[in-house]
Amino acid sequence: MFAANKLHSIVVFGSVVLCITGCEALYADLGHFGKKAIRVSWGCLVFPALLCNYFGQGALLLGHPESAFHPFYGLVPKPLLYPMVILATTASVIASQALISGLFSLLNRQLISVFARGFELCIPPRKSRVKSMSRP
Repeated sequence: MFAANKLHSIVVFGSVVLCITGCEALYADLGHFGKKAIRVSWGCLVFPALLCNYFGQGALLLGHPESAFHPFYGLVPKPLLYPMVILATTASVIASQALISGLFSLLNRQLISVFARGFELCIPPRKSRVKSMSRP
């Protein structure tokens, strides 16, 4: 595929990598909040938004096959094209920051588990904890 289509295949491959890192960034960022937050946000926000976007792109391509080069930006009216490029760039920056924080969390856990292997972590029950700034 790469030998026959050269530049086009590299662009498609880059798009696939961006999709994968975007999904990973979503889960890395939401992973700090637990399973319930991931399920609720995916079911109520992300999945419906992706469905609308992909169905809209599919409808655009069925009606206008010549817009197959950039179907996402083909959905945007011409006056809003530059703000959409800025929004997409901002979203990619936020996703990269989420990816970095997720990677930091993973490495932090790994380092703790490797270097603190001989230590036992004891967390007292919540009722017996003493407030550090309380007055008698």
